[in-house]
Order: sequence, then C-alpha cells, then structure tokens
Amino acid sequence: MENLSQTLYIRNLNDKVNKNESKKLLYHLFCTYGYILEIQNSKTGKLRGQAFIVFDKVDSAVLAMKDLQGFNFLGKPMRIEYSKAQSHTIEKLQGTFQYKKKPRPQIHIPSSIILPNP
Repeated sequence: MENLSQTLYIRNLNDKVNKNESKKLLYHLFCTYGYILEIQNSKTGKLRGQAFIVFDKVDSAVLAMKDLQGFNFLGKPMRIEYSKAQSHTIEKLQGTFQYKKKPRPQIHIPSSIILPNP
C-alpha cells in the first residue's frame, strides 16, 4: 500500500506552456477537490514537466489522484503519485519545519601559500 500524503507529485506535464499559465490551469483543475496550500512547478532542470500540489487534507489529495490519474492535461496524460517527502508548507503549519543550512565548501589553502602578517 502506498503512503498517503497531502502532497501530490505530478509528472508528464506539457513543458511548452508558460510556467504561470500552467500553475493557474493546475489550480483550476485541482481546486475542485479541496483547499490547495501550494503549487510548485518549474520549467528548468530536473523539474521540467513536473509539479507538486499541496492540499490541506489527505482526503482531498486521495480523491484528486483517483479522479485525475491519466487525465489529458494540455495534450499529455498526467501521471500522479503521492510525494515521498513531506512538504515544507505542511511542516511549517505543523511547527515541525527545521531550516537546514547548506554547508559551505571548505577551502584548503596550503601553508606554503599563506603569507605572514606584516
């Protein structure tokens, strides 16, 4: 059995459509299933043709996934799965979000290069 989630991962989206237009159309399609907290989509890099939709309730996400799996959206059938990780939006609402600093790369300078202070 799949792990149910409030966040849906959608792939196989048409990446030829403007990012903001795509976001608006996704909102209008998915808002009929429940209150949407966030939609994330990108047209660049690894996330091209993909989106994450965060609902306020798991039931809304389950119903949307059931009804819209394979739905022809802008000429392509959507592939919908539950997100593997919990959305930062949900973590913030639950008070469990922890900001993770990206570690800075350590630069090693050989001692032969370091000049003494005058």
